[in-house]
Amino acid sequence: MRKINFNNFLIQVIQLILICLLFNTDLVAQGGIEYEYDAAGNRIRRSIEVLRIASDTSGNGVEQANHLSKEMGVSVYPNPVQNTLSITISNLPNDEVVAIYLYDITGKSIYTNENASQINSIDFSILRPGLYHVKILIGSRELYYKIMKS
Repeated sequence: MRKINFNNFLIQVIQLILICLLFNTDLVAQGGIEYEYDAAGNRIRRSIEVLRIASDTSGNGVEQANHLSKEMGVSVYPNPVQNTLSITISNLPNDEVVAIYLYDITGKSIYTNENASQINSIDFSILRPGLYHVKILIGSRELYYKIMKS
């Protein structure tokens, strides 16, 4: 039987509630974990994608967010980040306007780029360790990512 550390569980529940309040949504779901390995087989990068589930009655908010992320070729890495967070949008149509916002766990705006391009970077070296949220607007569509600064 597996023991659950109640304090860690409570912290995760509180973080989920804060995320829901911060982004005015009903739920946030993990979209996927990607690993990158070097030639010797050592893991050198882990990226965790967290996607917003839209408050709709169709029940397909996760699929819509996953589809948009894959359709536009959005990559947000590394996660956890130490110095520089890279955000690439490989399939961005020429006429699409992209905006990138970074918030701390309290919802305070840390970074804004309302004229982003296909390749973007955010300097995390001056930020304290903790949980941050990235919001990417592609036209009128939104993607949300949870980023850990180590």
